Amino acid sequence: MTPVPGTRFAELAGTAPFQGYHHCGYGLSAAAATALEAAGVTIAATAPDAGVEAIELRDHPFFLATAFQPQVGVSETGRLPALVAALAD
Repeated sequence: MTPVPGTRFAELAGTAPFQGYHHCGYGLSAAAATALEAAGVTIAATAPDAGVEAIELRDHPFFLATAFQPQVGVSETGRLPALVAALAD
């Protein structure tokens, strides 16, 4: 997935593409993504195989939602992923 530069998500996760773990095949349709953007939601990350991967509200202190599981891999690395650590702060 690729974070969108200038978003809170990119600020926390970086702007370089990375792999995210998915447990399901659900995602937003293009029409739903357009409707969310029209309502003020920011698309914060996308992936070529899954479309929208993260959304956020720019004016909210911490409204960030992902379609992937950022906590996966903690047992191997021993480190909290950036998104989880930011939520805990």
